[in-house]
Amino acid sequence: MEFQQYLISAYECESPLDDADFLKDTLVSSVQIVKAHIVDSLTHKYVSHGLTVVLLLAESHVMVSTWPEYRYAYVDIFLCNRAMPPRLVWLEIERLLRPKETKIHEINHNMIGREAGESEHVLEI
Repeated sequence: MEFQQYLISAYECESPLDDADFLKDTLVSSVQIVKAHIVDSLTHKYVSHGLTVVLLLAESHVMVSTWPEYRYAYVDIFLCNRAMPPRLVWLEIERLLRPKETKIHEINHNMIGREAGESEHVLEI
């Protein structure tokens, strides 16, 4: 069994990266697109500035950490259900964060065994 994980650097975001409610709502709306099941959520505001918001899902997780002073966000999307493409989740997050540039690493996790390995490559979406 193989699952995809997206690790995304989003640069020059135009959205409010210091707004915890906005970021949580962004993640919630993104996972609703693929009908993922939210188990719990966690928000942590860092001293000075920056946030991390995590949605724990029955299918794994979606997370965003922000550095508002740099207009930078880091997003991690991992869904253990082949019927839930991380690309669709990312497109909704991207629409709401409004980055001017992104770098996306796609990791294919192979759960069959170590010899099957994992692959990683940069996506152009």
